[in-house]
Amino acid sequence: MVGEIVSVQDFDASRAFYADRLQHRIDASAEAVAQAGLTAEGIDQLLADES
Repeated sequence: MVGEIVSVQDFDASRAFYADRLQHRIDASAEAVAQAGLTAEGIDQLLADES
């Protein structure tokens, strides 16, 4: 395991960067799902299908 000491400012900037990156990925995925026509009911059906 490798550790690195960074300043609070660098840590906060890194955290904000990755949080923003994740949010953009979530938004893009949600948009793709909506364009594909998948609804909350459709997701429930997919999750309930154990085959």
